Amino acid sequence: FRSCVGCVWVGGVRLGKSKIALLAYADNIVLSAENREQLKSQSKNLIENVKRLELEINTEKQNTW
Repeated sequence: FRSCVGCVWVGGVRLGKSKIALLAYADNIVLSAENREQLKSQSKNLIENVKRLELEINTEKQNTW
């Protein structure tokens, strides 16, 4: 999974001096972006790259706020 995480480091939101693009805990992943285009790019990259690990993203549980 760690090798796949680098695929989403485009975008993110600032929190103090840090920029956060992805939060992960157990089997949950949260992507953050400043705009919808960055979020779409992150989602696409993540979905494509998890396939290399023979995993898949359940898009039925996918939410966008």
